[in-house]
Amino acid sequence: MAISPELWKKAKFLFELGKPLNFIAEETGITKGSISKKSKSEQWEKGKTKPLKDDILGFEQENSTLVEKKETLVEKVAQFDDFEITILNDVVENEAKTKSILFSNVNLGLIRSNQALTKNSKTVIVKTKSYNADGVPNGENIELVEVPLETSDIKGHIELNDKASITTNINQRHSNNLTQINNQNQQTQSQQGFIIKVED
Repeated sequence: MAISPELWKKAKFLFELGKPLNFIAEETGITKGSISKKSKSEQWEKGKTKPLKDDILGFEQENSTLVEKKETLVEKVAQFDDFEITILNDVVENEAKTKSILFSNVNLGLIRSNQALTKNSKTVIVKTKSYNADGVPNGENIELVEVPLETSDIKGHIELNDKASITTNINQRHSNNLTQINNQNQQTQSQQGFIIKVED
């Protein structure tokens, strides 16, 4: 009996999904010997697409869990009247926006910190006094200068990255709440602003 191209395509795809020969034979009606021979002659890659299948299964499981959680939440929310639900919705939306802004700020801080570490420099504002012909000060000149990072600067960047990793839940070794972490991040970022030096 001739085997159609579609059946061979199915057999190959199942093979690349990591399915055993017995399963492929049952699904296609092709003998195990024929499948084995063709897979070797055409160099089919065993389990080639299995990771994709596993990812899809994982996504489906997560989706199923989310559906169950949603149904549970609907049941819990059903105990409130329309007015209470409106208030709850407003509170949730505001908190979600706050978290989104916080995470955006943290990510922006990380990007700027990475740029500074990559350049290994910081911008310094240098003020120089200018004098007239009689040697009397008559004003100041302001100039932006790139200078190498100092040890304290690098330490500050490391601390910023450490605190940001906690805020974004990458690192959970500390029990600080988000408010404490946000305050610490703001302090660290303010320390990494422009440094003003006055030169005579």
